Amino acid sequence: MPDVVSLGVGGGTTVDVATGAVGPGSVGYRIASEALLFGGATPTLTDAAALAGASIAGRSLPAQPSAVRSALRDALETARTRLADAVERLSLGRADLPLVVVGGGGFLVPDDLPGAGPIVRTEHGDVANAVGAAISLAGGRADRIGVLDDREATIAQASEAAIAKAIQAGADPLEVAVVDVLEVPVTYTDRPTVKVSVKAAGPLARLGERAGARSA
Repeated sequence: MPDVVSLGVGGGTTVDVATGAVGPGSVGYRIASEALLFGGATPTLTDAAALAGASIAGRSLPAQPSAVRSALRDALETARTRLADAVERLSLGRADLPLVVVGGGGFLVPDDLPGAGPIVRTEHGDVANAVGAAISLAGGRADRIGVLDDREATIAQASEAAIAKAIQAGADPLEVAVVDVLEVPVTYTDRPTVKVSVKAAGPLARLGERAGARSA
């Protein structure tokens, strides 16, 4: 199983001009309206990259006060230091390993990242995260509490609710299924009691199929 390191560093990561803090907040999907580059008022790492010369959506960063420019430059350096540290942790000191950069925030990775070998940027790699989201499963989770004697009925109720939530989230009603059942005893009750947590998931339904399921 591959090692995974998660960093709070992305295009929408916010930059606090007053404190210099980079993240953990993010404007997320609102970047096109809140980031400075798009006419908003929130400094982000996307703005920092644009200030450093990155070409993003064919836009140029509007003029900013010196304090904002300084904070953005420092933030970009902080982000790159975090990336370099993560690469070193994963590569176990091997500086010759190539680093494949994908995703919309790939512009934050410099071409000469310390600790990494050749930086590989694949064609259309900037939409790799969108591809992953498109092929992912839609899921739903539901919890129920019941007495131990009625355990099977409690699981069935939780499963039905989880499947309904998965379908509501976009799962294909014909292919959604329960993928995980977790049972935890509940203490300090007058009868043996269990809490059941059920997760259901399934491939995304096509828009036409979802519309037909609702009309039925």
